[in-house]
Amino acid sequence: VEASDTIRDAALKMRRLNVGFMPVRNDGSVVGVLTDRYIAVRAVAEGFEPDALVEELATAGPLTCNKEVDVVEAGLKMMNSQVRRLLVTDEEQQPVGVVSLGDLAVTMDQEQTGEVLKAVSEPSAPLQ
Repeated sequence: VEASDTIRDAALKMRRLNVGFMPVRNDGSVVGVLTDRYIAVRAVAEGFEPDALVEELATAGPLTCNKEVDVVEAGLKMMNSQVRRLLVTDEEQQPVGVVSLGDLAVTMDQEQTGEVLKAVSEPSAPLQ
């Protein structure tokens, strides 16, 4: 989605594409990420209107990994940052995909997957 799109437009696009995670672009560069959870929880809790801009809700400075990174390193990055999805980029930092916990589950051994899931699922401090 574009940073200048509305939250409503982003939600409609997510529904149409059946995805819950989208990179946010501004002037051709990735500047953040937007998730269905941000829309369902953050936007509603903070009183955003559906016509608010994506850039107001998205998380800036997305966590990324290069497409050449192996799955174990991607899992470690997800563990250390407690994220369930990681934007995969090419050499020019352009998005080429997303790796998720589900992807790790089918490529890593059960013990490694369990470690990542446990670390990612640790409760964080409640937001005020």
